[in-house]
Amino acid sequence: MPLADQIGEGAVRDKLLGLIKGRLQEWFTAGSANEFSYDRTWKTLTGYPASYGSDTELNDHHFHYGYYVYAAAIVAQYDPNWAADSAWGTMVKTLVRDTANPSRTDGAFPFLRGFDVYAGHSWASGHRGFAAGNNQESSSESTNLSAALVLWGSATGDTSLRDLGTYLLTTEAEAVAQYWFDADQQVFPGSFQHDTVGMVWGSGGAYSTWWTANPEEIHGINVLPVTSGSSLQLGARKDAIRRNIAELERENGGPAVEWRDILWEFQSLADPGAAKAKWDAGNAGYTPEAGESKAHTYHWITALDALGAPDATVTGSIPTSAVFTKGTTRTYAAHNYGSTARTVTFSDGKSLSVPARSTAVGNGTAGPGPDPDPEPGTATPSSSAPAARSPRPPAPRRPTTPSPRRRAATTTAPRTSRSSTSPRTSTARSGRAVRPPSGSRSTPERRSASASRPGSATT
Repeated sequence: MPLADQIGEGAVRDKLLGLIKGRLQEWFTAGSANEFSYDRTWKTLTGYPASYGSDTELNDHHFHYGYYVYAAAIVAQYDPNWAADSAWGTMVKTLVRDTANPSRTDGAFPFLRGFDVYAGHSWASGHRGFAAGNNQESSSESTNLSAALVLWGSATGDTSLRDLGTYLLTTEAEAVAQYWFDADQQVFPGSFQHDTVGMVWGSGGAYSTWWTANPEEIHGINVLPVTSGSSLQLGARKDAIRRNIAELERENGGPAVEWRDILWEFQSLADPGAAKAKWDAGNAGYTPEAGESKAHTYHWITALDALGAPDATVTGSIPTSAVFTKGTTRTYAAHNYGSTARTVTFSDGKSLSVPARSTAVGNGTAGPGPDPDPEPGTATPSSSAPAARSPRPPAPRRPTTPSPRRRAATTTAPRTSRSSTSPRTSTARSGRAVRPPSGSRSTPERRSASASRPGSATT
């Protein structure tokens, strides 16, 4: 939708806006086939029909609900009235309270739910009833929620929530870099012969996923959904991305096939030219991963090919800003949600003037900061890509058919069944018709989908 807006396709933008609103409102309205319900016993909001144990084990709420909050933030960017508390905003806030409650005194939901301040990242299982402790597989879906908080808070003027999202995103991004990707090569034991893990457990990590031992999914599960809000932070550790892609191709016996689009987009965060070459050679004969599209993959890869990879050495004065470097040229981008123009300053001394409610892209003005050194190994093709865009709705994941191509290897965490005999499994629907305290306009509608992840027809 932001892309349609940027290229002047107002009718397309408005159609997509209507589709997103309709899907969210379906879920946010009680009594339909898809709805949310509050459980007083467990102080949680559950989407029905439930999935991945989100009802019986309280699994994955931050994964699932991040898609709703992110999509709602996109709507709020274009229609603030829709996001008002008197309209649908209270329902979105209820999802936030369930997954990342900023209040320590809210009697309806726990503080931060699954985010572990000590560990620096979230946990996904609701019960932690495993010998290996709790676990988290798709860390990128967790950071997707944090990015959604930044965007929703920015769009609605809730600076406290925006700042909470910024804390969660920056903290978990570093934890993911170390514990999932071993970015500094100081975390994984020498006996563990991998450069990434698909899952982190309380007692270690595992080169595996819940549903397959296919290397493409192991290497890709901590990348999707690919969005400008949550994915650019992965580009801070380019050497780790290169090691990750190299190992994937060794383990896979060649380049990615099933999740090629996700992994091309991942590679473009370090080596946009190499990713663009793979797109050019292989875009005609593949089926996009569920929730992705060829249009989105093309736009992502060609934009980074034109602008360069994300440059995490430079930061902006607002969280909705980013810097890209190609060769010795930096490009600055920022989105201003405010009603008046503002100047965004960057840590290298450059600044960017951004009109009200707009995205601006440029090479910055003033400032004594030096030009960047060229990123080693970065290719510098093409200049025909579209400009950087403001954040767009995320693409949900659905597990693909398991592929038993190779055996999963683990460090210390055994691969165990996700089901549990935790006492929480018997409480699921006890509060289905109950409204949460300080609740929303209607019992939350749970678009947790058959996978508790909303469809992406509006992307």
